[in-house]
Amino acid sequence: MCAMRLDPRSAFLAAVMLIMATFLGGQGFTLLMISALLAIILFISGTPVRIYLRNLFLLGWLLVFTFFAYVWGEGSVDVQANMRAGLQAVGQISVVVGWATILGNNVSPLALLTGLERAF
Repeated sequence: MCAMRLDPRSAFLAAVMLIMATFLGGQGFTLLMISALLAIILFISGTPVRIYLRNLFLLGWLLVFTFFAYVWGEGSVDVQANMRAGLQAVGQISVVVGWATILGNNVSPLALLTGLERAF
């Protein structure tokens, strides 16, 4: 487990901000840097990579569907651009799953609920 524990409200707010940054920061190098930040925080928080990979595996159907929806559903004849957009979307979803995994592994649902009740 993590040596330093965050208040559940702080952890939830940080997860929401990181998820927003993942979707807003979109392009290649930025997504690579956000993925590196995810790897660092996974290591620091003590979240097992096995849990992250299991969560990704469980959502594998969504990742495959998203990729093919971009490749065939964009309406553009530029297949390479569609594939890049599909890979970017799959990368963003994978990183968001990582942020949710870290939050779920380090904050109990009851503590998160209690913290959110106090916030509102």
